Amino acid sequence: MAVNGDQVEMRKTVEADDDFIQTRASTQTQARARLAQIDHRIDELGDDASVHLHAQRETIELRIEEMSEQSETAFDTFRAELDKSFNELERQLTRQ
Repeated sequence: MAVNGDQVEMRKTVEADDDFIQTRASTQTQARARLAQIDHRIDELGDDASVHLHAQRETIELRIEEMSEQSETAFDTFRAELDKSFNELERQLTRQ
């Protein structure tokens, strides 16, 4: 069975898309787990947790939900910005 060049290219594109979709979903799952750890730390602070910490946490949650809409070309930048937000909130929690 012969496969012309267009069919081979299409198959490679679909495989690449599947890989990206799986990577994006896995990253989203990991981000949710990381956020759950932050939630636990904020809960431990109780009333001492500032409104600012809660606001940052909510912003991160919204960004995680936006992840499924990110294109492959924008994903690395999106993920780097999300990691930066996580790191900043974790630093602030460490100082509490």
